[in-house]
Amino acid sequence: MTELLIDKVWISIVLCLVLSIMEHYLGLYEVYLYYNHVNAYMIFEGRCDGYERFIEPGNRKWIPSTSFMVVLAILSLGIYAGWFALVKQFGRPEIFSFLVGGIILYRATRSLIHFRMISFFRFAQDPGEIQGKVKYSRRLTFTLPYLDLYGFTLLYLLLFFIQGSWFLLGGILTCFIAARRHRDWVMVKTYRD
Repeated sequence: MTELLIDKVWISIVLCLVLSIMEHYLGLYEVYLYYNHVNAYMIFEGRCDGYERFIEPGNRKWIPSTSFMVVLAILSLGIYAGWFALVKQFGRPEIFSFLVGGIILYRATRSLIHFRMISFFRFAQDPGEIQGKVKYSRRLTFTLPYLDLYGFTLLYLLLFFIQGSWFLLGGILTCFIAARRHRDWVMVKTYRD
């Protein structure tokens, strides 16, 4: 599969765009479910703060913003430029595979984390599944996502030992750096909590 992403750069671009859009809309749907169904009996301190404007599906915020479209265009151009330079000019397809693997696996990981939270919120809203009111501290709310990222880092590392792919190595590094940065941010922001 990695060879296909290298040989046909448009597949790499389309896959990165689809995963980026999927991550964006899964995140919006997660916020929607939280504010419309879950926050009455489950409180995740700080998880969706500042996103209240996205809670209504009819709201224009569900339409992609110009800045989001610009980011997608820059991502597409960056992937093409990286492919042209690394594969066509310098003959280093393994480095391109590493970069694309980082983008694709990180976006897929973030999408799966959103999907897990959406599934949890949908299950939790059934009558009788949660009794009383549950409140997650700010620290716990922000710790769970970086633990998920570390978990995916370990999964990709295991697969890397089996397959030895540059694509997986890119995902390992990207997920590890993101988890580490998020962990550091949590430590700084929740130190006094």
